[in-house]
Amino acid sequence: MTVKGMKIGYLHVGPPEHGVCRYGRLLATAARQHNDVAVIEASVMLGNNRNHNRTLLIQAAQTLSEADVIHFQFNKFGRTLWGEGWAQIHHLRLFMDHCSAPLVVTLHDVFYPPYRLATVLRQAQAKWQTGGAAPKPSVAQALSAPAVHPSHRPRWRKGVGFLQSIFNGWFGAEAIALQAIVRRAALILVCTREEATRLTDRVARQTLQVIPHFVEERSIQVSPTAARQTLGLENTRIVTLLGFIYQPKGHHLLVEAIPALPEDVTVVLAGGSSSSYYDAYVESLIATATANGVAHRLRITGYLSEADLELYLRATDLAVCPFTRFSASGSLSTWISVERPILASDLPQIAEYNQLEPNAIHLFTPCTSSALAAAIERVLPQCTPEGSPAVSRLRQKLSMAVIFNQHLAHYRRLGSTDQGRSQTMLKSVT
Repeated sequence: MTVKGMKIGYLHVGPPEHGVCRYGRLLATAARQHNDVAVIEASVMLGNNRNHNRTLLIQAAQTLSEADVIHFQFNKFGRTLWGEGWAQIHHLRLFMDHCSAPLVVTLHDVFYPPYRLATVLRQAQAKWQTGGAAPKPSVAQALSAPAVHPSHRPRWRKGVGFLQSIFNGWFGAEAIALQAIVRRAALILVCTREEATRLTDRVARQTLQVIPHFVEERSIQVSPTAARQTLGLENTRIVTLLGFIYQPKGHHLLVEAIPALPEDVTVVLAGGSSSSYYDAYVESLIATATANGVAHRLRITGYLSEADLELYLRATDLAVCPFTRFSASGSLSTWISVERPILASDLPQIAEYNQLEPNAIHLFTPCTSSALAAAIERVLPQCTPEGSPAVSRLRQKLSMAVIFNQHLAHYRRLGSTDQGRSQTMLKSVT
């Protein structure tokens, strides 16, 4: 087999507009720019009919059977992708069992805590000692909380819940799905070193590689002034949090920060809830803004078309990412693509960006609404329509061309020798 004639297969599972599915499609598009590579693609939309799903996945494997390497994306939270629970495991195994080429799998939203015995004992002791002494929830958190706030539960119930999470982390459906991938994949990719750390007890080091989330090329023709006029946001400074609305992204921190910000600042939550499960959280954000008398300075857009999204991207003065936890962020990559100044919470994944390009992303700490408000006031005067030079340099380092070449090096290593295929065949019989 020669490198020049290698064929790369891409499996796309789920709706095309889903971020994870779109990630794989964009990689396939980048691959087609290389004359020494042939691209084969298969798309699957799984439903509730088990037999129909089986047919679709087997047909996809057959379509990709000529590929030297097959790459697909996986997100354990993506119920519209591979399904959920035990169905997810069945679908994964079914497809992988019908593939003979080396498999490359990119894992998204990686939350698999490394539960060594010592770690378990330390965390269990900490949870037992803290008991109910948890910080008072904010207005938004309280409004969206269950009838009994987790911090008020008896110690024994918290302990049981912790042990249950450990059990599910190793023996639940999501863990078994990961195990199935680990057994069959010749290469597992993640977007951050933090995600790789979360997999240290589950994936062999030689199988796991980190390739950063790529940044798309965008060419937005509208000017910031025209974008603001179209959106009805003239004569205001715009601070935007982009993406689906749910607690870990820190929307409540930004909404709670509004009263401390100057009157000419408007906060935009550019997105909506990803499912009805988070509707109560969205309502709590509105209630918080109303209670604080700043509802007129808050705009929640709901789902945005690509054209409307680009208007908000151009109109924004400062992008904020007050995440309390995350793996790799597509919304952060979107901000980098338009070179807007970015303010983010001080998390390990953000530090990785700043290691790649020093001071590209402004930080705030601790992760509180007051610290966020102070940081916004500090950074906003530095924001200009021309964008951030440091973010521009970061964008170049994370361009699709650069990031795809990192993928291509791994494809070639696996596809141009018998090593990858023999490794895949060995894993398939173990």
